[in-house]
Amino acid sequence: MHRFHHWRVQIEDARDQRTLARVIQDYRLTLTPAMAKSLPVECREAVERNDIPDVALKCLEAEMRCQGTPELTNLLHEVAHTYAAAAVKLNALRDRRI
Repeated sequence: MHRFHHWRVQIEDARDQRTLARVIQDYRLTLTPAMAKSLPVECREAVERNDIPDVALKCLEAEMRCQGTPELTNLLHEVAHTYAAAAVKLNALRDRRI
């Protein structure tokens, strides 16, 4: 289920905020309703608000304290790290460092 590498390449290739937003939107669409529902409420709410840094933070925190199934742990890991990569890229784009 770990698809992080595929999405990380697309995130890294994004040359502007609009492209990055599209990549993240496409990623969100890969999360089935069952997957989204299994996320902790604070993660789901951040995903629904489409707040990239907040999703990364909430999911990383949830991953660290996860006592759930291996499937949930893997999902949290993937979502957290995908959004973390996007948050770093977003910050770089905003700072025009790239």
